Amino acid sequence: MSTPGPRVPRGPGPAPRRRLAPDARRTELIEAAVQVLRERGPDACRVEDVTAGAGTAKGNFYRYFETWDALLVAVRNHLLDTYRDDLAQRYADAGRIDWRSGLDAEIDRFLEFQLDLGGLHQAIFHGAAARAEPSDPSRSAASSVAWFISAGIADGAFAAADVEVTATLLFALLHAAADAILSGMARDRVRQTTLRLAHRMLQPDIATSPDREQTGTDIPARTHLDGSTFSQRAPSPGDPREGDGTHDLPGSDDRGGRRPP
Repeated sequence: MSTPGPRVPRGPGPAPRRRLAPDARRTELIEAAVQVLRERGPDACRVEDVTAGAGTAKGNFYRYFETWDALLVAVRNHLLDTYRDDLAQRYADAGRIDWRSGLDAEIDRFLEFQLDLGGLHQAIFHGAAARAEPSDPSRSAASSVAWFISAGIADGAFAAADVEVTATLLFALLHAAADAILSGMARDRVRQTTLRLAHRMLQPDIATSPDREQTGTDIPARTHLDGSTFSQRAPSPGDPREGDGTHDLPGSDDRGGRRPP
């Protein structure tokens, strides 16, 4: 009777497929698409590249997205939601805000956001995804711009202009600035011109608005990023806010700290 030889260890078998909730799987596919599109751009990507990055079967893609364009819209919404949440967080705990300096900082951040997208910039700001209207208007890029402008108006730092139109035009300026840099224009040159134009759009001494035909009149309420509203009142002559560009947010004390709830 022969003696059995030593057992040869087997190599690792296939990794067990992870079971994820539908929302988690969809998010994983979106995040994989962000990575692949950023590296390769939309023209060099396929569905199987995304599903391979997410570690799932190709057939699962169509359980969550009817078409490739539907994925691009979801990617756009995911990125803009993240940017919007970060914007809200930056000002959530702020006391006294210098909105004019904040405008410069937000313009720099938004330019950086667009330029860091790599191949994703073309995918979500041009083509089918850019033309698709978001199901919720608050998820558009212009809505974040509108919130920032409204908050600055409420503090008397910006002109009480038509917020929707101004936000749309300012977003178009920022988008065009990023495109100009990507096309080869000197970044600092584009940035300086963008900052100058943005300040001219918003500075109170040259902008006019039918909402502010006389000082001390109410301006329609604007909406916080969390969906709540705040009232606005144009400063009257002698108001210390006039021309100050800074103001304590609701819930802050005179030293810029937060009041207890």
